Amino acid sequence: MKSIAFSLAAAATLLLVPLGCGDTATVVVEPLYVVNWAPTQGSLCVDPDATLYVTFSDDIDVATLQNGVTLRDASGEVAGVIDYSKQTFTASYAPTAAMAFDALYTLTLAPSLRGARLGDLGVALTSSFRTVARQGCSPGIECQLPSDCADGEICSNIGTCIAECVTDLDCQQGTCVDGSCVVN
Repeated sequence: MKSIAFSLAAAATLLLVPLGCGDTATVVVEPLYVVNWAPTQGSLCVDPDATLYVTFSDDIDVATLQNGVTLRDASGEVAGVIDYSKQTFTASYAPTAAMAFDALYTLTLAPSLRGARLGDLGVALTSSFRTVARQGCSPGIECQLPSDCADGEICSNIGTCIAECVTDLDCQQGTCVDGSCVVN
């Protein structure tokens, strides 16, 4: 038994001894994060001509923005122009055409977005919102369960009944395929 105890103590001692010389590794204490979104998650009655904004906690590597920021509706990806302000660490996404009235949209940030000091975002983040109806602000029926909505409607991730899904998060069960929830 003494030899086992000695071996464990020796192993613990070896772990405390540096294995080589060189520069110390950089440790990221605070990862890259989103400071603010506009429109925010769950926003209703957003102007179809709105530009979307995301402010980060660090200066973003602009090369990672092009594939790192996407806007989707029920039909798929929405084309847009991305701009970036180094002074405010804010990316803007301006759809090339006006968004549809009374539609659900989801802005997604890829885990590969990279900050100059803080590294990668590390996780995918989404913010879903609904545009204003053509006849004015009518946010729709609030829901928590699919049964709260009329036949054929979906209880979206922003808590309103909608006709079409955008992401899998909009489907209580299954996945979003071509704007419809499909049970797997």
